[in-house]
Amino acid sequence: MTRNRRLDIVVTLVALMAFSGTAILAQTETVTPVPSPNFTDGRINSHDTVGGLAIYCVDQNSNPVSSFENGAITVWGIGDQKYINLSAAQLRGNVEIPQTPSSMEIQMTQTAPASIRSTETATEESTAMVEVTANAIGQTPILLARATTPNGEIGFFRLGGDQFALQGHDEKGKFFTYKWAGCSEGALDNSSEPFLPELEVAATVEFPAFETPEATSGS
Repeated sequence: MTRNRRLDIVVTLVALMAFSGTAILAQTETVTPVPSPNFTDGRINSHDTVGGLAIYCVDQNSNPVSSFENGAITVWGIGDQKYINLSAAQLRGNVEIPQTPSSMEIQMTQTAPASIRSTETATEESTAMVEVTANAIGQTPILLARATTPNGEIGFFRLGGDQFALQGHDEKGKFFTYKWAGCSEGALDNSSEPFLPELEVAATVEFPAFETPEATSGS
């Protein structure tokens, strides 16, 4: 009886060791880090997706360059949708520049019910005077442009000098702030609150689907 009991204990210990090894191996396999994206099309956010958007410094021919002095900064989205275009003078200004709606937004507006279209018109009229919230270090960001994307509204701000920020929501509804200087690569800032109240809400309206997988700077 004692010999059989010892044998049972040995078998149990071997089984536990095998199970533990399998569990440790499985745990090790699930913590493989996901590499950061590496875009090579000249965008400023070359290692951040920022909700599927691409930020470019471009010349007069819309080619990616390292300075916006004789060009502009543009923001594009999936489906070759251009949401924001700001010239060098506008980037250093203190006023919001109305943007031409993207073809995606125009299509959505045309197919939306009349009640929604009238609500959007009233909203545009009521936001003629925009109040921007100061950030954590006491700066009051200057709103330069806004646009509507499939993930909700985005805001383009100047933080002072040639320091800029883009705010919005990604495809999972998570709020982001992307900050950069001039045409240099920037970084995501997860600590900033929305500078505008309307940027707090993610999109609830679905846009038409586009198959183009990556934004481009060309027109």
